[in-house]
Order: sequence, then structure tokens, then C-alpha cells
Amino acid sequence: MESSMLVKGNIPHSEPTVSIGLVLPEDNQTELMISFSNLNAFKFILDGTPVEIAETDITIRVQNNELAVKEHQVKEMWCIPLSAEKDDYIQLNPIRAGRGFHWEKNIKIKGIFETTQAGSKYSQYKRLKDFGLDVIKDKNKANMHHKVFIIDNEIVITGSFNPSESGNKRNDENLLIIYDKEIAKKYLDEFDKIWNLE
Repeated sequence: MESSMLVKGNIPHSEPTVSIGLVLPEDNQTELMISFSNLNAFKFILDGTPVEIAETDITIRVQNNELAVKEHQVKEMWCIPLSAEKDDYIQLNPIRAGRGFHWEKNIKIKGIFETTQAGSKYSQYKRLKDFGLDVIKDKNKANMHHKVFIIDNEIVITGSFNPSESGNKRNDENLLIIYDKEIAKKYLDEFDKIWNLE
């Protein structure tokens, strides 16, 4: 890994490799099922050798401190994503509670920007759009001055605070975090109304 990989303001030339232990030795687990949404979206490497996998469900067993993968007996197996399609996934089963890191959760992000401000040099509209996020410009005739985040249909973050350098460090702002599904629904209804304006 590059020594500068995690230095603030320094963009790395390659992605880091992150190893996460979902199955730990103390689990004494000897079998794991891995399911793939799309085999063409992944490359499989067993002990450094690329292999073809034909099934979307693979059972891996631990035998004599090695992994039994189909007819192969190997020390390690790599599954490398070949695409960044949002619908492609890997599912592991069984995994102890708390180890899933919400990987199965489909996170949908939508945003509405005030049209008159979306083109300013301070706006994040173009940046988020370029990242492929589902953001639009407001079609409301009036000036949209909402500052609201709705999370998981049950948390509302609102107030005068703009998520900006000035809002964070220089301005006197207020921010309210509400944990209430009924209130979140009212905000979500308003969001949907603005989102669907013609």
C-alpha cells in the first residue's frame, strides 16, 4: 500500500485493499455459503490462479486448515469486483449478528437543490450529479429555503445550518435532529411533493 494512502488532501493513485474479518476463528465456523448476484461482475482467484465459477451459490468448507471450494483445496480465495453496478452484490451466510456492516442495505440518496443557487461556485449540485447521485433542481416558483436531511424514513436533521465550511466553523447556526417516524413522514411527504413538481 502507498505510504501516502491516508494523508489528508492527498489523492492516492490506487485503491487500498481492505481486509475485514467477518468470520473469526473463535466462531469455530467450518462452512460458509457465498451468493453472487451476477457472476460476470466478479473475478475469482484461488491461490493466485484465476478460475471460472459457474454457480451463483458457492459453499466453502474448512478442511485441514485449508478452504475446500468446489473441487479445489486452497489457502485463499479472492473475489474481485469487475464493475461498479449498484445492483451487484455478494451475500455471506451465515454471519453472526453485527458483522454484516449493512452490506445488504440498499441505500438510496436523493436531493433537491434550489435552482437559483445550484449553479453557484459554492453549490455541490454538479459535484453530486457527476458522482451519479440522484439530485435535481427545484421546480418550485418560490425560493426553496429548506435545509433538511431525512434518513431511513425516521430521522430528520433540520435547522438553519448549511453543511458548508462557513456553517460549520464561522456562522452561528442551529441544528435539530429528530428521531420520530411520524414527523419524518411529514417531511418526506413535503420532499416528495417538491420532487414531483412539473
